Amino acid sequence: RGIEGSLALLTTSIRNVPARHRSMAVVFASIWQRLDDDEQRLLRRMAAFQDGCTRSAAASIGDVPDTVVNTLVDKALVRCCGERLVMPKLLYRFALEQLRAKPGELAETLQRHSSYCTALLQRHPRAGGQDLVQSAGADLDSVRAALHYAKTTPELRSVAEAIEKCG
Repeated sequence: RGIEGSLALLTTSIRNVPARHRSMAVVFASIWQRLDDDEQRLLRRMAAFQDGCTRSAAASIGDVPDTVVNTLVDKALVRCCGERLVMPKLLYRFALEQLRAKPGELAETLQRHSSYCTALLQRHPRAGGQDLVQSAGADLDSVRAALHYAKTTPELRSVAEAIEKCG
């Protein structure tokens, strides 16, 4: 986890620094307040994807207009890396904290994330072993996270079935 593990570590006690600049948590909170509801919702929900996601994944989990992704890119809160949308790690941690602070939305987001990952696996029904790793590609960590979540919810059946078809 290191320095990215906690925003609380990134603070200063220097007296001549304005309060709004004394910690990364305060900086992100200030930025967060300037975002509209859709922008906040999409950033929170994108935090379900540890290593970024595609635009289609953001659309499936976000439940916001398509233009919101472009707005977040324009504001430099999300960057395009090839076909993936990626949040800076510190912003990801902040967005994840915001998501965890909303239990109802967290449950809905994890359900949507799990459903997205299930559909991703179902598109590769014959993949197994290394082929599965390659077909999941950059989404492998998301698939693992969905499986972990599915162990505690009814969604387990569809995720397990998708994995069984891949193996």
